[in-house]
Amino acid sequence: MKKSVRQAPSPVAKPTDEPRPQNIAIQHLERARERVRQALLQVKPIGTKAIKDADLADRLLQDLIGSLHGEPPKVSPNEVPENLRRPAITLYDSVILESLKAAILEAEQKGSRSKAKAELVRYIDWVLQTKVGAPLEREAGILGRKVYLLISRGMTLGQIAPRACKQQHSHTKKCADRLRRTAQRYAKQADLPWPPLNQSTKVKSD
Repeated sequence: MKKSVRQAPSPVAKPTDEPRPQNIAIQHLERARERVRQALLQVKPIGTKAIKDADLADRLLQDLIGSLHGEPPKVSPNEVPENLRRPAITLYDSVILESLKAAILEAEQKGSRSKAKAELVRYIDWVLQTKVGAPLEREAGILGRKVYLLISRGMTLGQIAPRACKQQHSHTKKCADRLRRTAQRYAKQADLPWPPLNQSTKVKSD
């Protein structure tokens, strides 16, 4: 008598109707619209500006959903607050900007928005300065430039100190010397003559 051989069950075919990334994005956007509506119902009384902003947010979300369906945007760019509009960039390649955008978002995740912004601003300042010695900190660079320009206009360091120094003190010679050194560092970084061209070789101080 032959023994019957039990066959292994055939593998169950995986369903092919898995949610597409586009559909998932639409679901998230729809939830966001619903949360905006719920927030408006819970916060009362509500001002006219808040109602207008919430309506704009809802319409922008609708535009995002429509863009996933290939529909053109309905919200005019002029309706979007200026700080939220994409800035017009004409000097940089769009590919480079997209890479920079990705790098900024990654840096924000690693640290924080303020730290990511501060590091980028410092790097830009460093790139735009002449590579001589260590780059000046942003505030020192601004102060050095201000003092340098005032000296070039014929002012003495004693006259400059009350205008340029933020510290509340009598602005002594020590303060004037500090401003001179900051201006000299700025001149060196920016590859400018020291002292400025219309001054004598000795910078005056009161």
